[in-house]
Amino acid sequence: MYKNKIAIPRSTTLALLLLASTATASEEISNSVMAPKIINGIDTPANSLPWQVSVNFGCGGSIISGNWVVTAAHCVVDPDTHKINKPEDVTIFAHSENIMNNVSGKNYAAADVIVHPGYLTDYRHDDIALLKISDSIFMGGNANTEFPDNTMIQLLSASKQVELDNLIANKWVENQKREAYLLTSGWGSTDGRDPKHSDSLILKQTLLTGVPDSICERDWSSLPHEKVICTNSPDPDLATDSCFGDSGGPLVWQDPSHSSDSDKGLRLVGIVSYGKRSCGTSESAVYTQVSNYIPWIKSHIGGHLPAASTFTIDPFKADYSAAPKDPVVSSSSSSSSDNGGSASIFSLMVLCLFGVFRRNRCKATRI
Repeated sequence: MYKNKIAIPRSTTLALLLLASTATASEEISNSVMAPKIINGIDTPANSLPWQVSVNFGCGGSIISGNWVVTAAHCVVDPDTHKINKPEDVTIFAHSENIMNNVSGKNYAAADVIVHPGYLTDYRHDDIALLKISDSIFMGGNANTEFPDNTMIQLLSASKQVELDNLIANKWVENQKREAYLLTSGWGSTDGRDPKHSDSLILKQTLLTGVPDSICERDWSSLPHEKVICTNSPDPDLATDSCFGDSGGPLVWQDPSHSSDSDKGLRLVGIVSYGKRSCGTSESAVYTQVSNYIPWIKSHIGGHLPAASTFTIDPFKADYSAAPKDPVVSSSSSSSSDNGGSASIFSLMVLCLFGVFRRNRCKATRI
């Protein structure tokens, strides 16, 4: 994920160096692949998505156990060398909607980075990785540290996936407004017309609708349906979507048969993976289908998943009435597919300057 490592002295020279490098870094990012963002989303209310994390401030992820995060493989695999990032090159930010908040927010180091072996041969599907946390972003941290209680989201089981698939097929309608029953979130770009320059420091969330396999196949040929789940905007005239900067983040469904449980039936069903180069088009976006990978996940995190958390807020009941209503983006420039997660050079400069990384170095990120 990282390309250039830049030593950062604590002086005003830093700002001058970063500003001087803007043109070069911006050119590099402009040549990078797509990295999802939230379009037509709202600011996430405090403490309503406790499982959400940022991975290297350019991707998202979800807390699934006391010390494990699930994210997209492409967030931690170099697109040029296809090498997996070393744990010391991975930072996980959690517990705050404001990515600049160093008070309630906390940075964790990675003690281990595990990428699904299928991704290392296909580089498109099996887009899933696991990150084990350490309690310190410095070398030598305690690898047995754990996230706070009630931050873990449960994974959708294979049997419940069948139920969700049926729901998607039954509720889909073409060229009409559709029911919104999936939720995605991230710190990525907020404007499909200018995705590389509209990232957000505040976590955003939006509601989407599921897309049947047959419709998604129309947008994307040769899809391995058991490995992916597709989404689209509930309103075909609006650009509601995930895109630049949201890769690896969650797609959540509320299981109605468990909505009265302590975790309100919230289930992680997908991981933001890829879409068209221009986000917010009428074509489907593709997410890694989590239920397909539960055996693989269990084999690496200890054979079992934690009991349900207690969540105090139902994010599906948030007020979305004030969400932007950006119109759907023309797909004329979106003939190719891309995946990846990247933040704008401006946001990376700000993060470095204000010490969010809490390291002696800052890295210009490109996926």
